[in-house]
Amino acid sequence: MRQPSHQELDYISQQVMAGRRNNNELGGQNNQFLEGFTALLQEQNHIHGGQIQQLLQAREQESTPRRPTPSVHSVYKQFRELGPTKFKGTTDPIIAEGWIRSLEMIYDFM
Repeated sequence: MRQPSHQELDYISQQVMAGRRNNNELGGQNNQFLEGFTALLQEQNHIHGGQIQQLLQAREQESTPRRPTPSVHSVYKQFRELGPTKFKGTTDPIIAEGWIRSLEMIYDFM
């Protein structure tokens, strides 16, 4: 088996060192990327956490009280007190449309 020449050893040595340099450069770039990415995620986490806190505080401090939902009975009672006309069962579309408009006026008022 023949021994490599001095030039061949130099060439191999240069190639190995170049590969190590490239790996170190890539490793450094990867580390920089990961550090930057981690910092970005931490910043977003901090921002979102603050936004969630603000939303929760706003809910707790709502100054407008919520009005209770009226019961079906009270809505019906109010509707009846406004005196809706009874539908006579006519087939005349003008009369039927007039009756519908009278009900719509009551609904708008309510």
